[in-house]
Amino acid sequence: MGGAVNCATCGGRPDRDADPAPNASSSRLRAGPLADTRFTRVWDAGIVGIMITDLHGAVLDTNEAFLTMIGRTREEIIGKPEFLTAITPPDCVDETIVQRARIAADGHALWEKAYLRPDGTRVPVMLACTYLDDGNALVFATDLSERYRAEEKLREAQVQLLHAQKMEAVGRLAGGVAHDFNNMLSVILTSVHMARTELPRHSPVAIELEDIEEAAKRAADLTARLLLFSRQQSMLEPSVLPLDELIDGMRRMLQALVGESIAMEIVRPTQPVYVRADRGLVEQAVANLAVNARDAMIDGGTLRLSTDAVTLDGKSSKCLGLEPGAYVRFAITDDGCGMDEALQARIFEPFFTTKGPAKGTGLGLATVFGTLRQLGGAVRVTSAVGRGSTFELLFPAQPAEEDDRAPSLTPIAPRGGERVLLVEDEDSVRNAARNILRRQGYTVLDARSPTEALGIALLDEAPIHLLLTDMVMPTMSGTDLAKRIRALHPETRILCMSGYADERTVPHHALHSIDGNAGFLQKPLTPQSLARKVRDVLDA
Repeated sequence: MGGAVNCATCGGRPDRDADPAPNASSSRLRAGPLADTRFTRVWDAGIVGIMITDLHGAVLDTNEAFLTMIGRTREEIIGKPEFLTAITPPDCVDETIVQRARIAADGHALWEKAYLRPDGTRVPVMLACTYLDDGNALVFATDLSERYRAEEKLREAQVQLLHAQKMEAVGRLAGGVAHDFNNMLSVILTSVHMARTELPRHSPVAIELEDIEEAAKRAADLTARLLLFSRQQSMLEPSVLPLDELIDGMRRMLQALVGESIAMEIVRPTQPVYVRADRGLVEQAVANLAVNARDAMIDGGTLRLSTDAVTLDGKSSKCLGLEPGAYVRFAITDDGCGMDEALQARIFEPFFTTKGPAKGTGLGLATVFGTLRQLGGAVRVTSAVGRGSTFELLFPAQPAEEDDRAPSLTPIAPRGGERVLLVEDEDSVRNAARNILRRQGYTVLDARSPTEALGIALLDEAPIHLLLTDMVMPTMSGTDLAKRIRALHPETRILCMSGYADERTVPHHALHSIDGNAGFLQKPLTPQSLARKVRDVLDA
C-alpha cells in the first residue's frame, strides 16, 4: 500500500519489536485447527487477494489471486521491504499514511487505494488490514476494477440523460418560439398578399410588398427547419426527394453552423438525383457531419459538399453491406485534423466521442449511421491524420416522381359560401383568417376561445359547415373542441391548424376519429393555402 516507515501495507505497531521467521504466521494459519483449515480454503479459493506482511513492509506470503491482481510473480515481491511502496501511485501515498496511523491506533483499517501493474495501468483495490498475534499484518485486497467500470458507465449514462433533458428543453423552447413566430408570419403573409391585390401589378409598392412576402416565406421555411432539428424522431413519412436540391437549400443553415472562418463549396450533379427518405432525418444527418467537420477544422478551412450518382459493383457493395446497383452519393470533405485507423474503427459506436466532457454525446455519427441503414444505404469514411476526412452517404437511387401535389394557385383562390366557425386565441391571426375567408365569400363566426365557440354552436341553430380551429389553446385542444362541436352539429367538417408541428407529426388518428375527412393546415397561413385547404375539406 505504500509508505516509507514501518509496514508499507498497513504500518507497524510501536510495541512490537520481534520479527518472526518468514512465513511463520502464514504457515500457522494454513495448517492446524479447524479455523486454520477454513482460512486455507479462503487463501486458495482466489476470491480475494491475501497478503501477510511484516513490520517493515516486506511481503512474507501472498496467494495467487493477489499476484494475478497486480501482475507480478512471487519472486518479485516476497521479502522486498520497499516493493509495496514502489507500486503505490503518488496520489495514494498520503491516504496510506493516514490509514497507517489508524492501524497503529485501532489495530485495523479499511480503505481504497490503487496499485500499479508492470505496464503502468492502475488496479483499484479495497484493502482490509488487521494485526495478527505475532505482530505481523493480514491484508485482504479486493479488485474494484469492475465496480469502477460500472460507476463510469453510470456517470456516462447520467451525462447522456442530462443531455437528453437539455435537448427536450431546447425542443420545447423551439416549439414555443416557432408557434409564436408562425402566428406573426401568418399576419404578415396575409396582410401583404391582400395589400398587393389592391395595387397595380407593376406598382413600385407592389414590387416591394412582393419582396416582403418572399422574405416571410423564407422565414417560414427556417421555422419549419427549426422544428425538425429540435425533434428526436424516427422515420416519419419517406418520400422521393431531389437530394441535390435539398443540400443546396441547406446552404445558409450549414454556413451558420460552421461559422465564417470556414468556406463552403457545394458541387451539384449534372442531372438531378433522387432518394427516398424523410427530409428531416437527412437534414439532421448532414448537419451532424457539418458540425463534426467544423470541430476538426479548428483554424478554419474549406468544407466541400458534393452530390452525384454512382454505381456499385459486387465487390464494392459487399464491403458496405449493400446490394449492387445504382446509388446516390453525398460526400462532405474537410481539410481538418483527420483520424487514424483506430479512431475510424470506433467513430460510429454509440456514446463514443473524442470531445471533452459535456461537449459531445457520442450520438451524432451513430445517428447518421442508423439513419442510412434505415434508408437501405451506408456510410463510408476516408481519413488520414493531418489530411482531413471525407464522409460519404450512399442512398439507393430512386426515379423521379411526378409532382402530384396541388398546382400553384392562381391569384383567384377557391371561393365558397358556407358558414365557417373560426376558433383562434391569437387575435391578429384570427382577424387575418377571418378577413381572408370573408373575401372568399364565406360567412365567418369567429371565437377567441373554445368556450366561446361552444356557446356559439349551442345557440346557433343554422348549419355550421366547417370548424376551423387552432389545435393548441389554453383551455381545450382543437381535437377535443371538434368532438364537442360534432356532438351539437354532426354535419360540421373539421379543419385544424397549428404552428407547433407539421402534417407529418400531427396525430392523424385523433383527427380521423372525429371525421375521416378532417384536415390539417400548417401555419403560417397564406391566403392561398387557407382558401385551398378550406375548399378541399368542404368538398371531400
